[in-house]
Amino acid sequence: MLRFIWRLKKDESAAVAATVALSLFGLIAVGGIAFDYARMVTLDTELQNAADQAALAGVTQLDGLSGARARATTAAQTLVANKTRLSNDGGGSAVVVPTASISFFTDTGAAGTDTTATRVKVSVTPRSVNYALTPITGLLSSPNLGASALAGIQSAVCNVPPLYMAIDPTAEARPLNPGVGVLLLNEEGSSRFGYLDAGGGGSDLKAALAWNDQTGLCQRVGGVTVKSGVNASVEKGFNTRFQTGNDQKDCPNGGGTCTPALNITEYEMDTCHLNAPISPCTQKIGDGVWVGQMGGRSRYQTYKDAIGSNYNFGSDRRRLTVALIPFGTVSNTTPVTPTKWVDVFIVRAMEGNGNKMRLYVEIIGDSSSATSGRRDVPYLIE
Repeated sequence: MLRFIWRLKKDESAAVAATVALSLFGLIAVGGIAFDYARMVTLDTELQNAADQAALAGVTQLDGLSGARARATTAAQTLVANKTRLSNDGGGSAVVVPTASISFFTDTGAAGTDTTATRVKVSVTPRSVNYALTPITGLLSSPNLGASALAGIQSAVCNVPPLYMAIDPTAEARPLNPGVGVLLLNEEGSSRFGYLDAGGGGSDLKAALAWNDQTGLCQRVGGVTVKSGVNASVEKGFNTRFQTGNDQKDCPNGGGTCTPALNITEYEMDTCHLNAPISPCTQKIGDGVWVGQMGGRSRYQTYKDAIGSNYNFGSDRRRLTVALIPFGTVSNTTPVTPTKWVDVFIVRAMEGNGNKMRLYVEIIGDSSSATSGRRDVPYLIE
């Protein structure tokens, strides 16, 4: 008997099974925590998405008119129906936005009137998850999870190319009158042109400048962002307006089309620019007098006359709306407020190499398309 007890004491067979059995409680607890934590995080995401969408829906109603805040409250609560798939706390699947959780603000503080309200903050009713496996550790449910979002609204000019021009008022005495030619350089001088941020990199900018359809290309009225460090290939996309047939090889891939302009004839620059520096035209803004001019007509009028009844304002690839920004802000990395938006006629294809590019345009006038293409764009602040 003593020998049997001694052998039993020293026998280590089946030790692994016992260890696994004892550790199962811990393994199940850890797995349960991971499973339930993932559900809790997903619920938090659901609630945040609901708050974001409710705030964006509400802020679209803040037009400064009577009843704006009441309409915004209704929109935040009903315009988008948000549901939670993870919460099982007995509160149903709908994500609720209580009226008391909706607040309105100006850019600097609380808004007390429909006229001044430009921002809305929305909070959703907190929800929780009843744990499935974590109760092994003694925890029965998650804490109440809530979410809030603040949205604002601002005007934007849409369906315009991401292009700007800047004129140095200390060096250019002539006004930007309709019909005058303007020589724009992209690196130096008293009149410059450049690109605005269109989202993405240089290839996205090239597509935005090249493709016919510019729907959805919007620039904020209160602040455009200058795009720096763009490579020279962008100009090839811009110049698809003057390319036909096999020359359309520079049209970027990705689904867009690059139709040549209705008339690809290139016109002469203002005479003073054509003969510079011999002529007295020392400024980049010309006088509107050009070789081939008939009856004092502008190049844009001559261009339209050549097209005749086929001219279509909406599909004119050589009439562009350009942001005119203060000259001292061309190197800014922060948003810049345009002085105004100007309609221009592209007289000639963009020329030059690398950073030594030039663009010659004729002023049509203050933009009408910027007004018609203006829209209010909601955005999330936090």
